[in-house]
Amino acid sequence: MVSGRLDQTISELIETHKVELAADWIERIKAHPGGRTMDLIDRDTLTRETRALLEALATGFRSESYDNIEHPEFAEAVRLLKDLSTSRAQRGFSPSETATSVLCLKDSLLNILQSEYGTDPERLHTGIIVMNKVIDQLALVTFETFTQVRETLITSQHLALEHSTPVVSIWEGMLLMPLMGIIDTQRAQQIIENLLDTIVSTGSRVAILDLTAVPAFDTRVAQHIIKTVSAAKMLGADVIVTGISPDAAQTLTKLGVDLSILDTCGGLISGLAAGYQRLGKEVRDIGD
Repeated sequence: MVSGRLDQTISELIETHKVELAADWIERIKAHPGGRTMDLIDRDTLTRETRALLEALATGFRSESYDNIEHPEFAEAVRLLKDLSTSRAQRGFSPSETATSVLCLKDSLLNILQSEYGTDPERLHTGIIVMNKVIDQLALVTFETFTQVRETLITSQHLALEHSTPVVSIWEGMLLMPLMGIIDTQRAQQIIENLLDTIVSTGSRVAILDLTAVPAFDTRVAQHIIKTVSAAKMLGADVIVTGISPDAAQTLTKLGVDLSILDTCGGLISGLAAGYQRLGKEVRDIGD
């Protein structure tokens, strides 16, 4: 085990260079081949996450037991990474994408270590060993947490799908499809096929997609919805999208997602009113 002074020095290096480290870490995540982090998470959020993790790691590296992340000094770092893994799972990331984003910190820290310890090969070597042991263990935490959360989400989604409402004909010429749970690529294809088949079989001219019960609405979900809308238009049906939350709308705006093709309404009631209007119907009180 290395001396406590070396651990403290690494902690001080992280504290001193945390802004630089966070920026470099984000750039490495962004540049990683096949990574979708910047597509699904805005830069401001990622900056807050990386800086909070660096603060927690600075505390963890003060521990004399750097090779044991169950040590109390690492509690905050582990908690933050578990929260991050949970959030990533809900947004549709793969476990390898989440773990890789953590492992990208190695190269960022290596640059700092080389700059500070470059004239002392033995100290540099020991510092790299410390860094690798800690980050490798933390990456495993993200993988294990992600797997547990993802299994829970899949189970919950299967239960939700068993009780979910299929495409419903609510008026002659108008359909309603309330969506629930995470929309991944496989499920998105099922949604498109189910909706298009029902449009053709019923001859409907309007379809309402309600997203109120969709927990994560990001660029990938948006692209799936846009594909559904485009396909429906080719069959002569208009699609009205309802239930996009204010937070989701802000996130999509920050990510630069073009939603101009979508006809949206704030809630299901206003969406139904718009749908009836497309059919030449009017919603009003009986006494009017």
